[in-house]
Amino acid sequence: MARDRATGETARRTVHVTVAPPGQEPLTFADDPIAVCIRGESYHQVLRVHGGIPPYEWQLEGLPAPLQHLARNDRLEITGKLSL
Repeated sequence: MARDRATGETARRTVHVTVAPPGQEPLTFADDPIAVCIRGESYHQVLRVHGGIPPYEWQLEGLPAPLQHLARNDRLEITGKLSL
């Protein structure tokens, strides 16, 4: 969890990771920064994972209705525009 000291807003991110067998690279998220979604502006975010054994299964919770997501094996794309 991250908290904005000025506004008190919080952001949470839950990640479930399975430990890989010997010789298998563990499943990890890429270090792509998370973009801020600003009302009235188009939004595009890509989350990527590395390692593990594909195909991957993605679950996303709490995404506002105007935003959509599309899972494509090693990446999850989030796009859309929140109205004013």
